[in-house]
Amino acid sequence: MLKDEQLEQIRQDIERSNLSIPMVKDDLLDHFCCTVESKMGEGHTFESAYHSAWKKICPNGLDEIQEETLYLLNA
Repeated sequence: MLKDEQLEQIRQDIERSNLSIPMVKDDLLDHFCCTVESKMGEGHTFESAYHSAWKKICPNGLDEIQEETLYLLNA
C-alpha cells in the first residue's frame, strides 16, 4: 500500500500535466497506483517502481494518452 505522500506525489505529477479530462486523470492515478504497488510488492523501492510505471504507462508522456483518448472518443 502506498503512503499518503507517495499517492500525493503521483497525483501532483498528473495534475501538473496538460491533461484536461478529469476521468482520464482519475483513471491514470488508479493505474499508476496499482502498477507502483505491484512493483513494490516485488521488492522495488517506490522511486524505482514509479519510474518503471511511467515508462510502461506513458513512455511518450501523458499528453499522448489524452490525444489518443480524444481520438478514440471522436472516431
